[in-house]
Amino acid sequence: MIKDYGTNFVQFKAKKFSELVRLLTIAEGYIFGRDPRAIGADYWGICEGSVEENTIVRLADGLEGLRLRTTWEDVAATFPELVELMDEFGLHYYIGKNYIGNWGMHRHIYDESSTMNLCILVKGNNSGTVNFHDIGEFGNDFFGMTDDNILEILDNPTEEFINSTMIESVDIRDGDIYSFNTGIWHSHLVTGDRAELFLLHFKNATSVEDILNQFE
Repeated sequence: MIKDYGTNFVQFKAKKFSELVRLLTIAEGYIFGRDPRAIGADYWGICEGSVEENTIVRLADGLEGLRLRTTWEDVAATFPELVELMDEFGLHYYIGKNYIGNWGMHRHIYDESSTMNLCILVKGNNSGTVNFHDIGEFGNDFFGMTDDNILEILDNPTEEFINSTMIESVDIRDGDIYSFNTGIWHSHLVTGDRAELFLLHFKNATSVEDILNQFE
């Protein structure tokens, strides 16, 4: 199931996740039907037991976003096979879909016990990279990632970005499937403005070693 790995990433053999990708794509269409405002958004996300995380984000309107007019419970009831696969792979009941590339440097986690995501690259990622950064002394301006601090974004370019040290870089393309340690400062850079990918998170996984042990 493992194709490659490094310090902050694991690449999976895509075929192992083909059914999950199929069901996620169908579920996305269902969400669009329930709430057409998600069509053309920069991000939408849905999460069990957290109404605040059921959001539609258009960056032009800020990061806070709009409340998605459907819930994880709706999705789970409609797609029980999707729930079964997420359980099989040890994933939280969270699905996010990002449509924009070139976020600049950012970091995000599900919670303190879950920093390794499942990233399914869909469209617009060819010739792109995911890069991990050490922001050196500027890192002193930030607290660690915690259950109450799950997302931080630095504008690009910023002084922090320009003066950061790239500690690892991964060439990506559409169809690739990875687990990235998103608790580390990273950037997702592509050649265009749009880059689609599904985002999920593994339970109890905070390192590459955790993912390798789970799928060995």
